[in-house]
Amino acid sequence: VYFLLKQAKVVVTVDTGTSHLCHFGGISHHVLLFPRTLPRGFAESPLAHIVQQVSIHHTTVSEVVEATNKFLI
Repeated sequence: VYFLLKQAKVVVTVDTGTSHLCHFGGISHHVLLFPRTLPRGFAESPLAHIVQQVSIHHTTVSEVVEATNKFLI
């Protein structure tokens, strides 16, 4: 799994095991969809580009596309 993540142009995750693999594996082409309901610094990855809203359900497609474009363009 780590090899596939490393080879990907961009990885988009919520706070799951996959996002932790990205963080601890040093994968910086990572977009983390992160709710504001968790305490600051609780699970944020300093390597990831974080898209943060009140909840994951409030995150828009355009926000995710904008974040992923930073790695694709």
